[in-house]
Amino acid sequence: KVCKVDKIGRDGVIAGSVYTSEFSLRDETAVYEFLKSGTRSNPHVNPDYVSRLVEAFGTVKVKGKEFILSDEQKAAVAMTARHRMSIISGGAGVGKTLLVRAIAEMFRIGQEKTVRLAAFTGKAARRIEELSEISASTIHRLLEYIPGNGGFSRCEENPIDADVVIIDEVSMNAIDLTACLFRAIGPDTSVV
Repeated sequence: KVCKVDKIGRDGVIAGSVYTSEFSLRDETAVYEFLKSGTRSNPHVNPDYVSRLVEAFGTVKVKGKEFILSDEQKAAVAMTARHRMSIISGGAGVGKTLLVRAIAEMFRIGQEKTVRLAAFTGKAARRIEELSEISASTIHRLLEYIPGNGGFSRCEENPIDADVVIIDEVSMNAIDLTACLFRAIGPDTSVV
């Protein structure tokens, strides 16, 4: 079934229409609703301790080498401590993986929270695991894909068992996989 969706301009007047499948509209709406809910405060961090956490995890050790986070990276750590959902972006080699390591350590060690790290492909999961030294899986494995069924055992009724979920390269995901992922994230789980 094809659905017509009117695009409303900032002035409240219909600015045009798009046509999409019923399934795509459902998935796009689910992703939109999840992203909208991400503006809440992070339920796992006391706001009074954010600056202390950032300082405590401002230096990261990877493969025996110590790295000091830049001011921008420290601001990103603080952002993830304050908000339920955070998006990290940047070009190759700017330190996103180092930042992921600092964020994961802040939650795992500093707050004693369960952190799950996943990526779209097995190769990307192995790479982020190698660089961050934190166990990672594919998104399909995180959602517990059921072969032959085409579905996942992790869903709204059976959410991912984690306090924090970090997804690497989320822009590679198709909208239907992203919708399944977001549906499987509980209301108190933080997402990076």
